[in-house]
Amino acid sequence: MQTRIAVAILSLFLIKTDLVFAYSAKDIKLTQFEYTRWVRPQLNSIDQDFKTLLSMMNPHINNLAAGFDHHEKLQEQGYNLKSNCSDFLQQACINQLDSLLESLGELLIQAQEFSLPSNLTHDFPGEHALRGAGKHSEYLISLQDLYFELQNLKFLYSVQASSEAGLASIQKGIKLASKSYHFYILENSDPRFVNAFNSLWNGYIRPINEVIIPRRNKDQFVRLVNDLNLRWNIFHVELTKRNNKVSKPVGSLLTTMHNRWKIVLRVALR
Repeated sequence: MQTRIAVAILSLFLIKTDLVFAYSAKDIKLTQFEYTRWVRPQLNSIDQDFKTLLSMMNPHINNLAAGFDHHEKLQEQGYNLKSNCSDFLQQACINQLDSLLESLGELLIQAQEFSLPSNLTHDFPGEHALRGAGKHSEYLISLQDLYFELQNLKFLYSVQASSEAGLASIQKGIKLASKSYHFYILENSDPRFVNAFNSLWNGYIRPINEVIIPRRNKDQFVRLVNDLNLRWNIFHVELTKRNNKVSKPVGSLLTTMHNRWKIVLRVALR
């Protein structure tokens, strides 16, 4: 309840200080070329900056940061599964499934070995630590379930039996594992900012990463720009204007991200 009240107050503050505007389709004059040439690269950079920011503010989870790239690779391979796993490409499918199994094996080892450093225990309230442990378990289960499904699908293709339902299940499992990973890593971050990071990931980074960038279409960006703008500004205010002390490097990175977003809006709204 306190979190919802805080978000509402922040939203009112942003509106009154003209940091948030409501844009209609008529306000956005963006060609597909401009989107591809200017907007999409900035969104890609913001996505990478978010990972850097999370690592900078939470050095105790740096050994988990490689999981971002692993999960993006898994999603890319998941998109290619259907084309590589037709009835006439059994070996190509098996090769890709082997690659997925290898990536998943690395993620499983990484997740199983992670634990919070003992000298940070006092910074994590009992309830927060318990939620983090729960997300850890959920993440491991999602990886293990996906691993077994991949093994079963590989067996089917090795005996010349295709499975459309199996392919769909794998793609769903990859998305679930990625979602579980983000909840897991965010829940193990600094308790002071866990709600802010969760909100930014759900309402800003995730749509950029999973919808806008992969589909390469400006229409998705135009449709979501208002929500993205609100989410980003709430996060930016939370970390920079509410007496939350952050390091100078973190402040510089937040400024860089804010400037990237202003460039995106400037191109879209000119």
